[in-house]
Amino acid sequence: MKDLLFYLVKNIALEPDKVEVSQNEADGQVDFYITCASNDIGRLIGKKGKIIKSMRRLLGILAMREGKRVNIIMQDEAKPSVS
Repeated sequence: MKDLLFYLVKNIALEPDKVEVSQNEADGQVDFYITCASNDIGRLIGKKGKIIKSMRRLLGILAMREGKRVNIIMQDEAKPSVS
């Protein structure tokens, strides 16, 4: 799932070299953290959230096969991540 998300995000972003996808899994919940350039965040979310919703839906279908849930979190590369 992580590879698919990375492929999708990298091909949508204007600065693909700054894209990073990390994953955290606990209790059947998989959290994906997308870190990208600040000018790509709006592009990845899309108008009315259509692009990010589509990615969530696609990963949700794959996760359902494994009995898991998926969450996608966007992060700006300029801001430190919250852990």
